[in-house]
Amino acid sequence: MRGGLPPLQEDHRPCPALSQHQRHDWFDRACSGMVVIHDDSQCAEGESIMSVEGKDVARAHYKIALRDCAWSMVEPLSEMQVIGRCVPDCVNETVAFMQARGEPWCGSAAELAEAAHASESRPDVFGKYLAQHRDYMAQRGVAYVRKHTRDGNVLTLSLILSSG
Repeated sequence: MRGGLPPLQEDHRPCPALSQHQRHDWFDRACSGMVVIHDDSQCAEGESIMSVEGKDVARAHYKIALRDCAWSMVEPLSEMQVIGRCVPDCVNETVAFMQARGEPWCGSAAELAEAAHASESRPDVFGKYLAQHRDYMAQRGVAYVRKHTRDGNVLTLSLILSSG
């Protein structure tokens, strides 16, 4: 039976958390900020994503690198860039397909996967990912609508024109 910190480290690769209380009154003992450093498959070797948020600190994200025993910032990341890193590749491929196409598209999930050269080969999984990330797609300028018909599900994608 395994127990203790080493198995936790091996299984989950946690980041140690440090808390420093700047206020020393009896009524304010809660942590007022948080820094989370996590690995990202899109980062190069030795790079990670650091997210910061707190009572007195606006939410921010940075790509950081550990080099010569010191952390340095590689680049700041927007909220959309961080969210995009969590979205399956097939969704981003579909957004790119629609932006390049420039006109509405209508058909089944299997037909869309083929047309968009999506990396997800199973139409049911592909359709589920599109439905789960419809808000992300809308923020990237692609509207997603699914309609159930007697012959199956029909997906309609169109570009959202920005006003301005």
